[in-house]
Amino acid sequence: MLRILIAEDNPNHASLARQTLEGEGYAITAVGDGRQALEAVGRQAFDLVLLDMRLPVMDGREFIGRVRGAKARMPPSPLSW
Repeated sequence: MLRILIAEDNPNHASLARQTLEGEGYAITAVGDGRQALEAVGRQAFDLVLLDMRLPVMDGREFIGRVRGAKARMPPSPLSW
C-alpha cells in the first residue's frame, strides 16, 4: 500500500483527493500548510507527496528545498524535483 502525503490548504480539494485516493486503497495523510508537511515527512516515510505550491506558512518551493537539504526519508522521485 502506498503512503501518500497531501499538502493542500483548500479543504474541499484536500477532501476530494483524500476520498478518491483512499477509495483506491492508499494510506493518506493530509496537512494544510508547508510546515505541517515538513513535520509529517520528519515523522514517517511517504511514497508520494502531492504538494500545493502556494501553501501558507511555508510554500511548496521552500518545503522542497528543506526536504532536499535534510535528505528526508522519501524515495527518490522519478520526476526529479
